[in-house]
Amino acid sequence: MDGIAAIRDELAWLRSQGLNIRGSVAHNSGPVYGASNEEIFSGRMLWQRKAQSGTGINFPLGLAHEKDMGLLYEGTFTKPKNKSNHQAAAAFFADLEATDVRSEKWMHKFLLDNPACDSSVDIQCWLLGKDMWVVAGRSNGTTIFKWNIGLDQLILTLRAMPIGLRVLMVIHPEYVSG
Repeated sequence: MDGIAAIRDELAWLRSQGLNIRGSVAHNSGPVYGASNEEIFSGRMLWQRKAQSGTGINFPLGLAHEKDMGLLYEGTFTKPKNKSNHQAAAAFFADLEATDVRSEKWMHKFLLDNPACDSSVDIQCWLLGKDMWVVAGRSNGTTIFKWNIGLDQLILTLRAMPIGLRVLMVIHPEYVSG
């Protein structure tokens, strides 16, 4: 399908229902699919390349404009690295064997040492399963990574952090269904 047209159509329908949509959120993993959804937007390509689906369809990277669609932000808050090692990023995206949100090693790399992108938030908290959280980020020069903690530990961890940190909560039904 034409991803850009699909987003435009979906936004038009949502807005016709009276919803004031101001941002979008990517719902895929670049390492799994070869590109992250937000990369269709101008200025959000992680590095210059041609990305294709498994069936050989080229993804339209960098061709859409958020402002033209009335969008003000992208809710994963990722951004291309200032100095990207394209070879390391391509290798990270190509390593499908390691891609698993329930792998401590992979999530550490994805959230803290990602060779393709950085986060513009300070801390990310991901719910990966029933009462299974990962907290990762950087604050005041300190790296934080807590794996497989429960909600009680998550709350204590967040309460101990300095006021004013930007925290992204990722709660995806796919990780806790079934």
